[in-house]
Amino acid sequence: MGDIAVIVGGGKGERAKQEIPKAFVNLITRPMIAYSAQVFYDSSMIDEVILVVPTELVDAARMMIDAIGWDEKPVHVVASGNNRQASVYNAIHDLQGGGYIAVHDAARPALMPEHLEALLIQAHEHEIGVVPVIPPADLIYEKGPSDLRRAMPSRTIDRVQTPQIISSLVLRFVHAHEEGGSYRDESTMLLRHKKPPLFVPGDSRNWKVTEAHEFAAMEGLLYHLQHPLLQ
Repeated sequence: MGDIAVIVGGGKGERAKQEIPKAFVNLITRPMIAYSAQVFYDSSMIDEVILVVPTELVDAARMMIDAIGWDEKPVHVVASGNNRQASVYNAIHDLQGGGYIAVHDAARPALMPEHLEALLIQAHEHEIGVVPVIPPADLIYEKGPSDLRRAMPSRTIDRVQTPQIISSLVLRFVHAHEEGGSYRDESTMLLRHKKPPLFVPGDSRNWKVTEAHEFAAMEGLLYHLQHPLLQ
């Protein structure tokens, strides 16, 4: 088995205040999930792409695949679970063999080819895999009792991004041992099982669309970056 991309777009995105799950909200010309999927699809290091979407949008995802013309390598659609961990498990539990699995949030559409390629190369040099991180841009306080707060030194904090690119054998092992859990990302599960990944520099452009006002900002960024899907 070669390297596989799993793009998780099963969340409802309540904070985004959209009528449909945010992964399927159009950015410029295509659903949000299509932007990172295009970058994985174009990568010579990725053999297969799996889109994880809400059950009611499985057919819509397949129609999107046909409309864009992704027909030179496998692009599959899997129904999401009741949380992010379950959604990833649905995508990977039947996979066999080695290689690495890149798990990415569909709500990070500004993943660019050069960043992905660097992460994939670094992952193959590490037994467990890699997780991209960036330093916080804002001052962060830790809450205490009675609303007392303590400033957290920025040098001790990282913000975790995706794609988190993990050995297939290791990722399937931790998911099998945490079935039914509610972990929000792969790195937390790995650390829980004392299988630390290599934390590597992320990309500040690869931010996550969360709030309603951020959709327009992301469209501007995609235009500015001349994203491959817009070529």
